[in-house]
Amino acid sequence: MGIRTERSGRIKVIVEVFDKKPDFESQDEYDHIVECSVEIKSGHLMIKNCPDFELVKDIILPEGIYRISVSSSNLSTVDSYYSGEDYYRLSIWNEKVMSAKSVLKQSIISNAFLNMKNIKYQASTFDNIVGLTKEYDSHLYDLSIEAKNYLLRHQWCKSILSGWIAVCWEGILGVFLFEIEPAGNGVDQFVWIVVGDIPPAYIDVESGTDPRSALESYVIIMRNWVEAVLDGESIKYCYPVEVPASKEYAEMLQNRLDLLDTLIIEEL
Repeated sequence: MGIRTERSGRIKVIVEVFDKKPDFESQDEYDHIVECSVEIKSGHLMIKNCPDFELVKDIILPEGIYRISVSSSNLSTVDSYYSGEDYYRLSIWNEKVMSAKSVLKQSIISNAFLNMKNIKYQASTFDNIVGLTKEYDSHLYDLSIEAKNYLLRHQWCKSILSGWIAVCWEGILGVFLFEIEPAGNGVDQFVWIVVGDIPPAYIDVESGTDPRSALESYVIIMRNWVEAVLDGESIKYCYPVEVPASKEYAEMLQNRLDLLDTLIIEEL
């Protein structure tokens, strides 16, 4: 799992391990709270930094399923890329079954893409796909239709309000940013969609704060699927990739991901 912080640099992180779900006395001090499940098979929960992936902390835990709560605090103190009094608390406890990600508390401060001033500024640098016609650019038009159709297949998206093309490489992929009408609480207002000559996927704005990081997150979740298939492991907890889970398709996807790593992401 990946955790997005409000800034880079040295950041205070508190890690707590419990035998069962703790009774959180108060959540008022936190701006943003998210929970998710993980399965630990190695007996190690390793915390690594980003982007170097250097080991910061190795926590020994029995194999099993765990719930992790990530609570972010003092996000409003961040006034530059490396300056702020923000800190993050990771609470970990054992649970019997995997359960879906849950946003328990959400603040517009906690993500630049939920700040309307920033999102409008960022989106203004993209090409608006509203009114895009097949005659104007047939390839881009087809990609935009594919992206919209993929997005509307998900129950958490009630409708699409706006859309922008952020990245387009003809014959390879398109990366779109959409503003949606959420179908329920805890659903982000903005979402990235990646489509093209690769399996489609959505990337939430916590995992991708710009087109580059959205593509980097796409590569990570797809590589998890590739590695599971090639190692003969279950893909139950991988992102649902819409191709057969065979060695042939895994190797094909691996080649495309290598292309994204070496050619496309380096150009952004």
